[in-house]
Amino acid sequence: MKKLGLFFVIIFCLPLSGCMNSATARIVEDMYMAALNEDVDTALSYFSEDYLADKPIDELMTDLTADVINMKGIAFMNTIELNERKLNPELIKKLTDTYGDTWHFVVAKVDQDRIMTWVVQKGNDQYYIVGGEEVHVDKYNEEVLK
Repeated sequence: MKKLGLFFVIIFCLPLSGCMNSATARIVEDMYMAALNEDVDTALSYFSEDYLADKPIDELMTDLTADVINMKGIAFMNTIELNERKLNPELIKKLTDTYGDTWHFVVAKVDQDRIMTWVVQKGNDQYYIVGGEEVHVDKYNEEVLK
């Protein structure tokens, strides 16, 4: 009987494991989905005003859409939030100096050799993407990860 119960737990939980992404990683995935669907207003609503002030909107939307297409879909971008235990201490200090103590670090693979890093913060009513940088996988391994 215990084996049967374990079987049902595995069967029902396994399909849900892909849905267990953090809220901040989900924000990034939703932003990519809106960009892919050419829903500019929705895609831009995920970004802070400060972040958008430095970016040409057309170029940003083109880059976001290209990232999803390059990876053959959002599911293959492996978007995850990295907690501080996985991050380089120097990067943690830099992020804390820039964004305070309430930042979340999300990464998404955008090409075989490139990773997009996103900084997400909780605003008054939603999470916002406040920073982002595309890095080569070698730099990612050396400077981002512990």
